[in-house]
Amino acid sequence: MKGAGVLAACSLIGKALGAMYRLPLTTILGGEGMGAYQLVTSMYVLFFTLACGGLPVAVSRTVAADRGTPRLALIVVGLGAASGLAFAAVFAMLSPLFSLIQGNGGTVAAYLAVAPALVFASVLAALRGYFQGKGNLMPTSLSQLIEQAVKLTVGLWLARVLVRGGAVSGVAGALIGVSVSENVASG
Repeated sequence: MKGAGVLAACSLIGKALGAMYRLPLTTILGGEGMGAYQLVTSMYVLFFTLACGGLPVAVSRTVAADRGTPRLALIVVGLGAASGLAFAAVFAMLSPLFSLIQGNGGTVAAYLAVAPALVFASVLAALRGYFQGKGNLMPTSLSQLIEQAVKLTVGLWLARVLVRGGAVSGVAGALIGVSVSENVASG
């Protein structure tokens, strides 16, 4: 029960950090930038769900039944990476089409900035499921905090620096922050 309490507390702190991210991001990007950000993140969330939506639960159940051998850990990470790579590749290839359909042809760079996050997020989802299956919720808790803290610092900093090149450049900076945060949290 202690692990669940830590996970709940870290989730709440992570949500607070997420809110702290969105408020200044709105100020940095302005209306046009936030509109582009929402368009890109809506497609990212769809692909994120497809790439790793059920992965933590499936891995957790498998690990709990198999007692989480080291070989299974490697298989889990490979499965997460393969899923993430496949969906990231499709996401990147379709980014010009998404951008065109959404009526903002300039957002292709923003799509490409967040595509690597799909790989890292899938690996992270598999690892979280692995540790949850072993009954260890601490890695999941800590990775959530790390993910949000890195997104907050790196994403806002890059958005602030790159918005000088225009709103879409600022959006790309914020989304590079998402990719970096997923990478750091999965490491």
